[in-house]
Amino acid sequence: LVSKISDLIIPRTDTPGALDVNVSGFLDSLMAEWANAETQQNHHRDIKHIGDQLGHSFEELDEQNANNQLANLDARAYATDRPSEYSAYRSLKGLITQAYFASEEGKLLEQQWVAVPGRWNPRVEI
Repeated sequence: LVSKISDLIIPRTDTPGALDVNVSGFLDSLMAEWANAETQQNHHRDIKHIGDQLGHSFEELDEQNANNQLANLDARAYATDRPSEYSAYRSLKGLITQAYFASEEGKLLEQQWVAVPGRWNPRVEI
């Protein structure tokens, strides 16, 4: 489920997508190796809740229908009143985007990040 949602949120274009940089694997590792038991339980509960909101057949849908289903959930989650019943989806979307931009490809190709922008001069008078 996380892989499909990730792929729809950050698809492959002229830059790698979420599947290419293994966002779901990164999130799995994060939950397995870093998160405490309570955070893991909450994460699993939230994923199940998102699956229920998307419908049990979501993972079998073709790309167009899955994209429409996710867009509908996204619109409800980010409605003006930001209903609390969609907080799990908003959190997952945030984790997906953070994981993507934490990857080498996300930083270098998508954001065109440069470690030291401009010319570095170690002898600047203060």
